[in-house]
Parts: sequence; C-alpha cells; structure tokens
Amino acid sequence: MTTPSPKGMELKLLNIQRGIAAVLAGGKTIPLRGQATGDTVLGPMIAAALAPYVNVTNLRSSLRVGVEARNSNDATVKQLVHDVQIAVETAFGQGTEFEQFGFKPRKQAQALTPEQKQLKVEKLRQTRAARKTMGKRQKAAIRGSVDPTSGDTTNAAPTNGNQGNGGGSVAK
Repeated sequence: MTTPSPKGMELKLLNIQRGIAAVLAGGKTIPLRGQATGDTVLGPMIAAALAPYVNVTNLRSSLRVGVEARNSNDATVKQLVHDVQIAVETAFGQGTEFEQFGFKPRKQAQALTPEQKQLKVEKLRQTRAARKTMGKRQKAAIRGSVDPTSGDTTNAAPTNGNQGNGGGSVAK
C-alpha cells in the first residue's frame, strides 16, 4: 500500500469532516473500530487528526509572507549595511575595530615585480599608441593655425617630442 501525499490526506480529512456535519449531525452513527460512533465522538477525532495539516498550511503561508517582507526590504538593508561599513571604516580605519563589526578589510594589491611593472608600462604605451591618446602636455602643445587667404586650419605638431605622460593615468 502506498502512502498518500499529505495534501491528499488533508483533503480526505476535510471531506470526512464535511460528511460528518452533513450526514451524522442528525443523530446517525457509523460502526467505527467495533463501536457505534456519532458526530460527537468522530468530529473531535477528525479535527485532532486534521490539526497538524492545518498548522503546516498556516505556517507555510506565514513563511511566504515573511519571506516576501524580507525580500522587499532587501535593498534598504543592503544600503544600511553599506553605510555602516563606510562609517566604521571612516571612524576606525580597517583595523581590529573594523573587523569586530564583522567586516573584512580590503585586500592590499600585491606588489609588482620589476618584470610585471615593465610589462604594464609596455601595455600602457601600446594602448596609447593604438588609441592615439596623448597626455595633457602634448594636447596643450597642439596649436592650430589659420591661413588668412584660404581659411583652412592646420594643426601644428607637438614641439617637445614627448609622446607619453610618464606612465601616469589617462583621464577618460
């Protein structure tokens, strides 16, 4: 014999409860476990058997409501945690007090080896050459000139010949 699902058993108990109210309420009895049983005995037995099913249904609905409330408040809570983290970091730095609030300090960047630094500079120069970007000195050295007879404009070449900004960052 297979075990019915909890939902199926709950429906059977609800149907029995309805049948008791409809049929046995008039004083009729049924033979149950060798005894004549009426609605006054069978009704509470079915209600007691049905109570755990109803309890689970109520708990599930409460859980669903609670999860929805928690999820709707998620953005506000994340912002609050972020604000507290910034305030603690501002007040105490990233030391032991910061960690006592449960925050992990940011990892420090690993120091680059000379080979890695050289590779970084080479990549920077290749990128700047490919994009034809210039530093602020090279941009400032460009002067346009206007030919008064034709009205054409031309750009003068940079005068110092420096094509990089010494490996500094480029504003975008």
